[in-house]
Amino acid sequence: MRLIYLCDIIQVMYPQKNLEPLKLKPCKPKPKKIRIKFSSQSSLHNMLLTLRKNKVKFLTEDTSGSFKIRVLDVKTNTEKIYEYNSPGDLMAMGVYMKLRKEILSRPVLDIKPYSPRDLKYWGLNNKGFGKKTLKRVTNIDVKKAYPFAFFSLGFIGKDVLNYLLELDKKGKKLSRLKGMGILAKQKVVNNYNNGRLINFKIKQDVYLRSCFFNACKIIDDLMLKCVKTCGKDFLFFWVDGIYVDTSTKRGRNACKRICNLIKKEGYKYSREILRDFKTDLAKRDLGDKIKIKIKINKEVLNISFRKKNSRGKYSRKPKTFSLPLNHGIQERLS
Repeated sequence: MRLIYLCDIIQVMYPQKNLEPLKLKPCKPKPKKIRIKFSSQSSLHNMLLTLRKNKVKFLTEDTSGSFKIRVLDVKTNTEKIYEYNSPGDLMAMGVYMKLRKEILSRPVLDIKPYSPRDLKYWGLNNKGFGKKTLKRVTNIDVKKAYPFAFFSLGFIGKDVLNYLLELDKKGKKLSRLKGMGILAKQKVVNNYNNGRLINFKIKQDVYLRSCFFNACKIIDDLMLKCVKTCGKDFLFFWVDGIYVDTSTKRGRNACKRICNLIKKEGYKYSREILRDFKTDLAKRDLGDKIKIKIKINKEVLNISFRKKNSRGKYSRKPKTFSLPLNHGIQERLS
């Protein structure tokens, strides 16, 4: 005796007509990628101008460490990728991966979406760009500012904090700074057609980026407190270091107040006395440098001073460096 199954009943109740086999569209193969690497940014920039002149449809991907031009050829199903990558730092990438894993493994924190627009980064007093030579200036730096800021905000644990501090001891401070900075990376994708920019979009990890700039805001606010504490002897500050005119007793007392404030906020500091401190504010036209007709005036603070060498004596030859100032100078005067 044949058993009656549910499927048999359904087939009797709802007889089906002869169904044609389902026609599936053939899967289009992915385009073959052909990578063409450029050794300099200028040569890649010339390629971009050539593509625009020939009205070729292409995309550009721009990050702080790389620039790519993607050209898709539909007929041959190939994608040419013209790219330039700045010299890589494997240690920095390792720092970034470790930080990323640590931050995302912890509970998501309710943090403010800070961006570079919310930060000062630097500030100047009138003395900070005068032509007068100061005999004695003290530079006070917040030591390991960003690792401790990440830790205080709960982004990383004690073990990762010690890992970051150990990098500095091994002479890998620059890699540590780069790795932490990668958290704030963003990619700008531009779409060109017929030689014109059609649209663009920005790709970024909003949470990781916010974590980085929240740590920056902590240090930024600390430096602004230092400026207020210092008073008239404040010269200028840059990121996590402040310069104070200590050629007078009043300035030396201001320096002590700043050190006490940094210690009270839970951070360590270092002090360095500089001699024959000179500054000069100059304007640099970036339009000529990047070969465009529009003039871009950018203020630069040129600084020179004498500091102690490895033997503990002040060197005869002054040390010089320049600080790029990205905002209007009048907005920064205290």
